[in-house]
Amino acid sequence: MLGLTGAGIASFLAEALALLAAVAWWRWAPSQRRLRLRRKVDFAEVRSTAVEGAPLGAMYVVETASIGVATLLIGAFGTVALAGNQVAQSVGGVLYMLPLGVAGAVAIRVAQERGAENTAALRPIAYAALSVAMVWLVGAALVLALQGATIARLITDDPEVVVVATAIFLAFAPMQISDGVQSAMLGALRGLSDTAWPAAVSAIAYWLVALPLGYALAHWGGLGPAGIWAGFILALGGAGAALVWRFQRQTRALAATPPSRGSVTAKRVTRRL
Repeated sequence: MLGLTGAGIASFLAEALALLAAVAWWRWAPSQRRLRLRRKVDFAEVRSTAVEGAPLGAMYVVETASIGVATLLIGAFGTVALAGNQVAQSVGGVLYMLPLGVAGAVAIRVAQERGAENTAALRPIAYAALSVAMVWLVGAALVLALQGATIARLITDDPEVVVVATAIFLAFAPMQISDGVQSAMLGALRGLSDTAWPAAVSAIAYWLVALPLGYALAHWGGLGPAGIWAGFILALGGAGAALVWRFQRQTRALAATPPSRGSVTAKRVTRRL
């Protein structure tokens, strides 16, 4: 029996197979033929991609590291607290998959309309995505708040772990909503190629607000392990509000910019004239 080592090997093999499948799809799928025509490396495009992608990578590092630190802080309360946190994180991660998909979809839609210089469509697309994410997450938050203990019992039969997980679910419920707003607006801003500013907002929210506030609530506020995640509620809510403001500002600036003559919007205007 390989134990945890076997789990690691299985994860590696799954990721490797996914990569091979993606490469095979790009190489042989008819729908990808036009993307294979150009073999020469365009270093200007490589640089542009790196400039836009670096803040995204940094943001993921900041977010993942902060969650890791939060888990370590919860570990200080003992193994039962750590087990309860793992239960809550597993459920929260599953519930977050839909908003994560929505964020990817809105990035694509916004980028398409921005490329066509159809600025009037940018806000409706973003707020439609935000609405979808919010409907899902509000429902998920209600389930976590009202049936957290039931969900925890489906995963573990340890009563102490169930108690901790249920308490963390109460913090996760509003945090999921805040995180959903942030996720949708991050996707919309990525569609506008705005990545550096959101990365800075995330760094501030996670490291300067969420972790210090969570530590204070857990140890001095008497909330225990759930307090660590309670600190993320305000931080992610503030980050979401800042990203909404940023998107409003960016789209206002784009709307004030005349479309280029080669754009789809300009061609539509020309046809009307």
